[in-house]
Amino acid sequence: SRPDHIRYTWIMAASRVRSLVWFLLVVSRLLLRTQSTSSVRLAGGTPHRGRVEVQYLGVWGTVCDDAWDSSDASVVCRQLGLGYAVSAIQQFGGGSGTIWMDDVACSGSESTLQSCSFRGVGSHNCDHSEDAGVQCQDSLRLAGGTSQRGRVEVQHNGVWGTVCDDYWDLDNADVVCRQLGLGNAYQAIKQFGGGSGTIMMDNVACSGSESTLQSCSFRGVGSHNCDHSEDAGVQCQDSLRLAGGTSQRGRVEVQHNGVWGTVCDDYWDLDNADVVCRQLGLGNAYQAIKQFGGGSGTIMMDNVACSGSESTLKSCPSRGWGIHDCAHSEDAGVECCACLAPTVTNQASGGACTQGTRLQSYSSCTTQCVSGFTPSFASLSCSCSTLTPSTFSCNDINECSAGGHNCHAAARCSNMAGSFTC
Repeated sequence: SRPDHIRYTWIMAASRVRSLVWFLLVVSRLLLRTQSTSSVRLAGGTPHRGRVEVQYLGVWGTVCDDAWDSSDASVVCRQLGLGYAVSAIQQFGGGSGTIWMDDVACSGSESTLQSCSFRGVGSHNCDHSEDAGVQCQDSLRLAGGTSQRGRVEVQHNGVWGTVCDDYWDLDNADVVCRQLGLGNAYQAIKQFGGGSGTIMMDNVACSGSESTLQSCSFRGVGSHNCDHSEDAGVQCQDSLRLAGGTSQRGRVEVQHNGVWGTVCDDYWDLDNADVVCRQLGLGNAYQAIKQFGGGSGTIMMDNVACSGSESTLKSCPSRGWGIHDCAHSEDAGVECCACLAPTVTNQASGGACTQGTRLQSYSSCTTQCVSGFTPSFASLSCSCSTLTPSTFSCNDINECSAGGHNCHAAARCSNMAGSFTC
């Protein structure tokens, strides 16, 4: 009958549609899985840390962090040639456009992220606040100095070594600083020296546009005519500062892509503040300040969650560059536990303790300060206490000069091989 024929026609049509959808899904997954290594990238961070993005049919999109773990991150880092994964970052965020992958479940042995099990191309239940990220092992570091200035060291096959300063110039240094997420270079330092082990690179000749030092022209791994007195170094532009206060206390501001901005105080705590103070060379933090406020322009970071062991604030997990739900009244600040020359009470005159007395220590800051300058941050002042007639170490030649030291009146000062002892 006609109704039966129509019903049969609809059933057959529905079956063909289901088959076509299944076929397209299989083909799309095969196409995604056959993409080259250039179809995965890190965005919104540094060459070694960022939001994971994959390419499908020429269009870049993100990966949702549902079920995202270290096995998935390991595959991404290996696919990018960046060694192993340091961490799998959930809620890296900050992406736009299509979310291509969700519920990724790698075993860790796959050669590409696209060959891992996942929900299906473009199938997800996420938004971009859930974009997944990774932190890969960095093959470059600064040693023998600070987080912004030091000897350039590279890693090859799991072994760290130095770079010879032949042909070392600002173009090379620019590449190093950008690779480390520290902006451009302030100085290319020849004869930084002090390294040991293998000299990995020599005659490095970057154009300045490369994303990694290892992608620059050089003599060959381990080929050189140098010794360690010629180890190259760099001074990078500082990407962190305190503003609106003093050199030890102020609003935290970070620089990204040449633009300065503030940090929101959501999740702001002493671990975050410790990282800031150490990065600035100001010891540990005395206080993490919420609602320091007073900034302007871009709020660069939010939901910062440092463990406290990181060397830079930028290496801590956060929402992603420029992603926040804050106003500048919530700008974060810190007070660092560094040496000051505070107002001294109980003194005779001259702004220092008289002979026979010295400043009392302040427990949180003692290890950060030279003797005689130990601040109490509640009042930025401290008092003097009587010394017994015993040996007292002075940390400064001026402190140990005749008639000017803070040692007991009966003590004598002597200059002893790098230290000054009363």
